[in-house]
Amino acid sequence: QAGSEWEEGCLSCSCVNGRKLCQTRCSPLSCEEGEVKVEEPGSCCPVCRKLFPGEPEAECKRYVEVRNITKGGCRLDNVEVSFCRGRCLSWTDVIMEEPHLRSECECCSYKLDLVKPVRFLSLQCDSGESEQVFLPVITSCECTSCHGGDLSRR
Repeated sequence: QAGSEWEEGCLSCSCVNGRKLCQTRCSPLSCEEGEVKVEEPGSCCPVCRKLFPGEPEAECKRYVEVRNITKGGCRLDNVEVSFCRGRCLSWTDVIMEEPHLRSECECCSYKLDLVKPVRFLSLQCDSGESEQVFLPVITSCECTSCHGGDLSRR
């Protein structure tokens, strides 16, 4: 109908001279220094947020767990296994030089024992024989750069 108005998602639309005209329902937004416009999921209009409000801490820790190791029909019970778990920080920013994007991606990674990087285990098999396997010996965990995380190297 001529002169009618309605909303379509995040847009405010009207019928003018037989044509549908739509525009954003958001009022102009000006953020203060140290703030950025953020489009939050489920919200039509951007809001101002502090650039890095309480950025999460990187947390990558070494854990030790007693596990039962199996391989095929062979097994060894009550083996101490060390592993890394946690979260590390990642980000992407815009820069003025090629490739115009700079990303940093860090993963929760491991360091092996320098003297004895693996332990050899003897699994007992159903057949009565034993099978030799190795278990990495992780001494520490830390956030390190993920392979392929930097767009400038792609």
